[in-house]
Amino acid sequence: MFLFSTYLRHRNLLILLILLVAFSFEICSFHVVPTEEVSTWERWDEGLPAIAPVLTLAAAPEQPNSLYAGTYSLPALWHSADGGEMWTQAGPAEEPGPNHHALITMLWDSERQRWWAGTAGGLFFRPANSPQWQPDPELNGPIFSLALDEGGRLYAVQADAGLYRREEDGSWVQLRRDSRALTVSLSSTEQHFFLGTAGRGLWISHDGGENWLAAPDLREKYISTLLIDPQDGQRIYAGSSRGVYRSEDTGFTWQAVP
Repeated sequence: MFLFSTYLRHRNLLILLILLVAFSFEICSFHVVPTEEVSTWERWDEGLPAIAPVLTLAAAPEQPNSLYAGTYSLPALWHSADGGEMWTQAGPAEEPGPNHHALITMLWDSERQRWWAGTAGGLFFRPANSPQWQPDPELNGPIFSLALDEGGRLYAVQADAGLYRREEDGSWVQLRRDSRALTVSLSSTEQHFFLGTAGRGLWISHDGGENWLAAPDLREKYISTLLIDPQDGQRIYAGSSRGVYRSEDTGFTWQAVP
């Protein structure tokens, strides 16, 4: 029975990772080029491997031309110093850290002056003044999503586990158990939490993660991406396998975006 349950757990994690890759950037990174009438896209992947699905892009606001890309194939961490025109491998491949695992999400932490990297092999961090990546001892499973609230607290979605919040002492507290959790987004008020799942729709908390309700309009949907409008905290976008949905009332109702 133990062997069978272990097999099912690892199989489910593999399925979730495959689904996440399937709805990520297809092969490379792109750059939007505005024109007079519409915005068009052009490839900005010089230096990236020919077949390297890009799972995440990240930059520190203090250095907008310094970009990082995380890929599914190894080595997984790539850097651009010119805003994405040219990419090079970030750090030796033999060093432990994000290069050794599919790199799913990255986040710059301005308060702590460090990078966070969520990978298929757990959570890693690197201080700004250090070239060395260090593993987080508690979250060692696949990390699908990272987010910071206005107070600087870090949140992480771990596969087959759910949503966690990092406390001041470095420990983690589980806010919601959900084996299919994929992505999290937080409102600027630190009260409204949105948790997208693989096939279980969208779950919302309006009290900082204490209580959760399912969004009725998005039941059983695969929600892989969430975005809160920085100019209007009540407007939220949810990307799913069947299109994009928008809410104008902090997640109470949703409509498909044409």
